[in-house]
Amino acid sequence: MSYDLHITKANNWIESENHPITSDDLLKIAELMEAYKGIPFILRKGRITLCGADDRVIGLMIKMAERIGAYVQGDEGEYYDNSSKVYPPPPDYLRQECEPRQHVPSAVIGNDGSIHINIPRLVKEVDTKRNEVLCQLHGQSNNWHVELAHMVSGKVNWKLTYIGDETFIKSLIYDITSNHSRKMGAISRSRDNVQGLLYEWTTYLGKNGRLSDETILLKIKWNDREDEISLPKHALTE
Repeated sequence: MSYDLHITKANNWIESENHPITSDDLLKIAELMEAYKGIPFILRKGRITLCGADDRVIGLMIKMAERIGAYVQGDEGEYYDNSSKVYPPPPDYLRQECEPRQHVPSAVIGNDGSIHINIPRLVKEVDTKRNEVLCQLHGQSNNWHVELAHMVSGKVNWKLTYIGDETFIKSLIYDITSNHSRKMGAISRSRDNVQGLLYEWTTYLGKNGRLSDETILLKIKWNDREDEISLPKHALTE
């Protein structure tokens, strides 16, 4: 078996936006997500989706779902639980939402003590008419997430979230800038707690309705040394 599976709080995963998985839920399953080294989970439209899932990860998804009071469903709405190790075969036609992707190494520590995090960016969906997750940043054990929080009149609000080790969070200072937001946008005050770090910032669409020239720059400070990571530009079209 290999197709899309969804962790959802709704009776049918299609209606997940009405019963969304929250940031508090994500904190409850952070350790499980951090331990998983396979194809990255996608948080989108109120659910957690794994593209190209197989029998080896079903048990983990069931455990994650039980911890947050959710369910595991296939594309056709079939439920998966611990009552049996024999799961239904995939349907004849499947909605493939994204291509499978290998896990990306989290970080390399340089000889000078600097930390270099490889955070490639993958756009999952282009739809500016809804507030939905567009992509993930895969760095420290799959725990970076970027989402389109809100968009109105060409103003795009983004959220960058890290969930994981408290020591790692407290060791880093984050600063997000972009080609557009340097002049017109602003980075709001960050929130740092025991298990999560959240940054919010704003960019603006150009007159042509695109952000194709947008490049997000993540600056990381480690032991008073600074490293810069330029994330690949994206194309967001109305």
